[in-house]
Amino acid sequence: MDTVTSRMTPAIKALVIANAAVYMMYVFVREVRVPMLEHLAVGESMLHEPWQPVTAMFVHFDPLSFILNLVGLWFVGAFIERTQGTRRFLTLFFGAGILANVAIGLVASVFGARGIYAGTSAAILALFVAFARIYGRAPTQVLGSL
Repeated sequence: MDTVTSRMTPAIKALVIANAAVYMMYVFVREVRVPMLEHLAVGESMLHEPWQPVTAMFVHFDPLSFILNLVGLWFVGAFIERTQGTRRFLTLFFGAGILANVAIGLVASVFGARGIYAGTSAAILALFVAFARIYGRAPTQVLGSL
């Protein structure tokens, strides 16, 4: 367990806890599911509810995407934060996530798409790109000898 927790910086811990708390609320409190879908995730109502690009980064509706996003945040986010600093890490994470959610919301409103989008996938993808740019082809350990 020490390998897992040794990568948990304070910023990563806060993001993991916030994502987990919101996801657990979605899973266990049935009354909040519809309001979360309608008001927190990015959809066609983004122009009337401007907080959606931010709140959608903390809302997950699928257990697989939730787990994979948290593993990506834990693995890559810690490396980025340690090499670039907390401020640059948070700027990259929130900047990429919010801009991607705004783009998705604008495309949905322009083309009349009726779907919703939530999760940190775009922000995690930006972290993976930054990781690749920083480390290039250097071998990296995930867990132990893996």
